[in-house]
Amino acid sequence: MTNKTQDELLQIVRNGGGLDLSVGTRSTQDLIQLVQNTKEKATVTLRHVGIRTADELVQISRNSKGSVVFVLD
Repeated sequence: MTNKTQDELLQIVRNGGGLDLSVGTRSTQDLIQLVQNTKEKATVTLRHVGIRTADELVQISRNSKGSVVFVLD
């Protein structure tokens, strides 16, 4: 899903879909926006989060309505 725009990803999570994506160059604010719009019981898996600080990961997970899984690859 690396070629999906932020708006496309938001449309997916707002409609109950889960995501498995690399954080890549997405901003912390973009990731927060995604997890804020995730439906309950949906899962967002974020890969390659080793480039983020612990504070950023806490900010992201704090805003989730569903589940957030961080993968440190």
